[in-house]
Amino acid sequence: MRRLPTVMAFSVLALAAHKPQVTLADRTMGLAALMFALRWRLEYLLNQLKKSVDDEQKRDESMKMIEYLRKEIKYQVNVFLQRTSAPGNLRPV
Repeated sequence: MRRLPTVMAFSVLALAAHKPQVTLADRTMGLAALMFALRWRLEYLLNQLKKSVDDEQKRDESMKMIEYLRKEIKYQVNVFLQRTSAPGNLRPV
């Protein structure tokens, strides 16, 4: 019996390997880390907004970025809730 070339053997093993399931704790920690980063972006934008009281263009730009950040936070939370509501994808911790 001939052996598979090493590259092919690893490919077959990769396909046959059981994909580890992601736990609810892993997903929650991922969301927490993302929210922490987004919170710092929001803090930066709020500071920029305070500094640009006199400059209308910078103020508008900061407001647009804050609105974008608000939508990003809402989107990420919705993605998290959709992924965690699927009962077949999670295993208990």
